[in-house]
Amino acid sequence: MEMVKSPEKFGFERDARTICCGGPGRYHYNLSIVCGDEAATTCEDPSIRLFWDGVHLTEAAYHYIAEDWLSAIVGSVSARASS
Repeated sequence: MEMVKSPEKFGFERDARTICCGGPGRYHYNLSIVCGDEAATTCEDPSIRLFWDGVHLTEAAYHYIAEDWLSAIVGSVSARASS
């Protein structure tokens, strides 16, 4: 939830509501144009966007979550192994 509230802390654009893939409309969101449609457009740099299509996160966001999750697991396993 912190990532949505303050995306800039995680290296993403400040406005998390603007999606990467969509159509004309506020926040690049348009219910009548979905990703994969001919009329759909994508942002220039998905690595700075939090959401891909308003529902799914971008690859960059998933990567950050996975890195954080894995480092927590490795830290937990290392702590148990050294005790």
